[in-house]
Amino acid sequence: MRGDCPSRLDEALAQDVLAQFSHELRNYLGIVRNAMHILKTGTIENVAHEEARLLIDRQVVQMTRIVDDLLDVTRMRRGGLQLNCARIDICVVAARAMHAVESVMQQREHRMTVSSPESPQWLNGDESRLEQVFVNLLLNAAKYTEVGGEIGLSITREDDEAVIAVRDTGIGIAANVLPRVFDLYVRGNPSLRDGGLGLGLPLVRALVESHGGRVTAASDGIGRGSEFCVRLPAFPQF
Repeated sequence: MRGDCPSRLDEALAQDVLAQFSHELRNYLGIVRNAMHILKTGTIENVAHEEARLLIDRQVVQMTRIVDDLLDVTRMRRGGLQLNCARIDICVVAARAMHAVESVMQQREHRMTVSSPESPQWLNGDESRLEQVFVNLLLNAAKYTEVGGEIGLSITREDDEAVIAVRDTGIGIAANVLPRVFDLYVRGNPSLRDGGLGLGLPLVRALVESHGGRVTAASDGIGRGSEFCVRLPAFPQF
């Protein structure tokens, strides 16, 4: 009987994830459907049409991100995450990630602060995958930070490592959840309407570790915000 327990647990977990996945997609599709109705109505002003078009675009991006995360989790569990590494400036990669989440920050009226060195921070990495790391961390911060809250990104150099930290003034992480935030399918606050599937942070850890780096999470508790810190091996500075 004991031998059946892990498979039953995996099956229950898979069913829970599938249900959450269906719920997320249904929410996004409902918004898209309403926006399409606006576009089909010829009596509405052009401004409303443009807002509907932008709304559809945002929701499609969100749905695409969910599907991509699911595919990447499958690749991760099969050991199939591929990297195309080259010499890159991590400051440029982080700037692209911030640009990618700019509309989300604006929607939630988040105040964004950025601190980075004037000189490039070179390392060997996959530019698109590391951008994915920072996009996931920034979106995670936005998701758990109240409207009008603050989110900060900083890039520093410590010895032979580039250190990228994402901080927020959000709801924080409970002490019992903190050790498991990078585990697959763990959601910081399942009660949130857009709580996600618990895929983003496990992917962050897998991608960072595949670059020979490490990522940590810290929080002083509920209501005290959180910080995620990525450390990546960097080329020597002269």
